[in-house]
Amino acid sequence: KVLEFMGLCRTMRIGAIYACQDYYEHPVFRMANGIIVSSPYMKEQLNNLGLENVHYVDDALEFIPDVRKKHARKQGLCVCWYGNREKLDYSRQFLKDLRHPMTLLTISNSPDADICMGYGQKTPWDTRLVADTLIDRADIVAIPIADDNKSAAYAKSANRITFPMSLGIPVVATPIPTYELVIRDGVNGFLPRTSAGWLAALSALEDEKKREEVGLHSLDEVRRKFSIASIAGQYVQ
Repeated sequence: KVLEFMGLCRTMRIGAIYACQDYYEHPVFRMANGIIVSSPYMKEQLNNLGLENVHYVDDALEFIPDVRKKHARKQGLCVCWYGNREKLDYSRQFLKDLRHPMTLLTISNSPDADICMGYGQKTPWDTRLVADTLIDRADIVAIPIADDNKSAAYAKSANRITFPMSLGIPVVATPIPTYELVIRDGVNGFLPRTSAGWLAALSALEDEKKREEVGLHSLDEVRRKFSIASIAGQYVQ
């Protein structure tokens, strides 16, 4: 249907912009007048295919929160992972293997998640409910990415980190290109490359003052840079 639509646009001499968040080769790319992608990696890959009118624009925050997480001293950390069900088992095992005394909270469209919502489930994904849950229960958001999934992950936007950052919650994540454009390691988040680095980051964030410092460091910047108004302006350009 997309190809039919693009063909119709060409027949009617109407310009068409195709927005894509996953890397794959498709005839529609060569029919579009322009392509918008969600990562610099994906832009590079499409440029390598000979496609020139490709533009990188990240995802906007769905809404700008009017509250933030206020970190306080407590016994034990609650670390939250959220994402697609295909990544749940790996992420849960990875964090378990760190042997850090954390409580893990999972939010996913998997029935095995602590909170199950999203595609294919009775409860649809509710970003505001997730935000309330993170503020109420999570001290840190952790996003590990498996080595065999990095090529797909490289094509993704930074929305999985900008969302918790907009709530004032520190993020610890595997470094991928879009994350490295947002997080300054050890300043407004952590991008560990080894298990030892992950453990060190989680240990550092046991201190509520450190969580507060990291969580607040780029809160205003993220809310401004990834607002709908800001991202919409990039689309117009």
